[in-house]
Amino acid sequence: MKKIICLVLSLILIGSLVPSTKTQAASSVTITSVKNTKTGITLKWKNSKKASGYKIYRSEDGEGFTAYDITNKKKYVDPNVETGVVYQYRVRPYTIKNYKRKYKATSASSMQVVAVPAAVKNVVHHAYTDKVDVTWNQNADASAYLIYRSIDKVKWEAIDKVSYTESSYLDKNIKKGENYFYKVQELRYIDGVTYYGIKSDASTSYDDDANIYKKNKINIKIKKLHPYLQFKLKQALKKCNAKGIYLIITEGLRTKKYQDSLYAQGRTKPGAIVTYAKGKSYSSQHQWGIAFDIAINGPRKINYNVNMLAKAAKIIKKTGLAWGGDWNGFSDMPHFYLKTWGATPSKLKRKYKTPTKFKKYWYRYTKKETVMYAGTNLKYGASVTKIPKNAKVTVYYYKSLGYSKVVYNGFSGYVYTNSFKKVK
Repeated sequence: MKKIICLVLSLILIGSLVPSTKTQAASSVTITSVKNTKTGITLKWKNSKKASGYKIYRSEDGEGFTAYDITNKKKYVDPNVETGVVYQYRVRPYTIKNYKRKYKATSASSMQVVAVPAAVKNVVHHAYTDKVDVTWNQNADASAYLIYRSIDKVKWEAIDKVSYTESSYLDKNIKKGENYFYKVQELRYIDGVTYYGIKSDASTSYDDDANIYKKNKINIKIKKLHPYLQFKLKQALKKCNAKGIYLIITEGLRTKKYQDSLYAQGRTKPGAIVTYAKGKSYSSQHQWGIAFDIAINGPRKINYNVNMLAKAAKIIKKTGLAWGGDWNGFSDMPHFYLKTWGATPSKLKRKYKTPTKFKKYWYRYTKKETVMYAGTNLKYGASVTKIPKNAKVTVYYYKSLGYSKVVYNGFSGYVYTNSFKKVK
């Protein structure tokens, strides 16, 4: 009986080693490459037949394959990979018929690839006469960074390693008159193993016209500012750009609620004190629409660099705007404002009571046909144009001498203030 059982088991085992005569059809897809790239693991394949799209399957550390994503290209970048994990992929083509996907045979598995950190982003250098300042986007998961340098973008030399806490590097070992370029590589230490990330692109120069920072960033709604400040802001941007300085406009008109929340910071809310003006008392120039704040567009280290802000202020003040950096006691270097009403809103509060009423004077209607003059001496000045009755004009400012500077139909000039209808 035992011999019979053993014979049956032997036949079963032998049978299991014999290939089935029913085999799966070969896939038309062949994976040609799988590797770490600057943005993740990149998978490429070729297909001998037409397909409407492809389903991507992924395996992690030798576990089973699971459906992961769909694409209609013969290339797929997987950005959601974890350093040190072993990945493998399969690709399954499909066609679409009657609005339904019809899947074909799945490709063979790709080679295995161990994920490494992606390339560091936004590597920028700023050259001085005796040093080069290199900055990049910091990654919270990094363990360290390797710094590479080149003079021709062909041969690269590792020159230093810095802590994971750094997002900048100061290269003082330079030759005067030489042009340098930099790459940054993230290192990741996991369970005693060092994983070297993909090297970044060669650094771009902050002083290069093609640099990503060579543009202004307007993070406010300009049209909510006082009309004259809108005009001055455009002048400021143009003048700064001509000197190679590009600005981020960070703050403009503020609501009472927003101003009070800023006032609470450093007092009843966490953080440092950023303002001494209470919103409920309309004590901020921002609430009246007569001020804006700036930062320098560039690497984070440059945004509020005092020397750069002072350089920008020197240019902006030439437009006629006043600067918070000139205040005694509390210096507000990013802050610029219309100087018509002084360094505080006290005059505005006495005359208009609230910002809402003040805004009613930004645009006025003529009560009769009105002459616009070219100069401030209206009595003897040359006329620019005539403004019809009931026309809406934009008012830049009022003068106690009885005239206002206005803009109408593309013309700017001066009119008698008594030609306006009363504000209700």
